[in-house]
Amino acid sequence: MRIVAVLPKRSCQNCKKEFVPARRWQKFCTRVCQYGNENKKSLLRSPYPGIKVGTVGAIQELKVAVDLMSKGYEVFRAMSPHSSCDLAVLRSGKLYKLEVRTAYLKSDGTISKRFKSEAAKSSDIYYAWVAPTGIDYWPEKL
Repeated sequence: MRIVAVLPKRSCQNCKKEFVPARRWQKFCTRVCQYGNENKKSLLRSPYPGIKVGTVGAIQELKVAVDLMSKGYEVFRAMSPHSSCDLAVLRSGKLYKLEVRTAYLKSDGTISKRFKSEAAKSSDIYYAWVAPTGIDYWPEKL
């Protein structure tokens, strides 16, 4: 016969509601509270509050794809989230690798753009930052 210990009630770290945890390390009453807590830091900066970061990235990639297709480029999207680039762009027989990033609006009104690393600036990867004010490309011309 197995004896199961009943854990004392605990307060959810997200909604502050009391619950009986199923495990000693459980900090949230539901998965919704757990995911809500994970997104709290990005809620201040995200153009889509409450939506998971991966979904926001996919939305930004699609925005860039629409922008480039409207300018006459052929655009191909990566099938894997672990690809070397987000989009492959073809124009006049030349293929470009494009990394899409979300640019955030700072409290002083400027746009925050970050490279993954300094080495990325000199590589053959082009960047597209999607900001609330529009899309910026680096280098500026594909």
